[in-house]
Amino acid sequence: PQTHGQAPVGGACTSASVCRSGLCHTGISQCVDSCAVDADCPGTHRCKVDQFGQLSDGTNLMINVCLPAGM
Repeated sequence: PQTHGQAPVGGACTSASVCRSGLCHTGISQCVDSCAVDADCPGTHRCKVDQFGQLSDGTNLMINVCLPAGM
């Protein structure tokens, strides 16, 4: 198990260890969290599909995460 930090969704991060959710979107330097619908996110964020990584064969891994509403 990984130790998680205290930063909420939208908090500044450079690594997952500072985020309450354990997920840091390094492209925007913000903590994110997984979601299914917009209601799972804070009012400033929306549930959107985003690329989370890539498999060794080049297949993109996609995840639903709370991203800033303007993205």
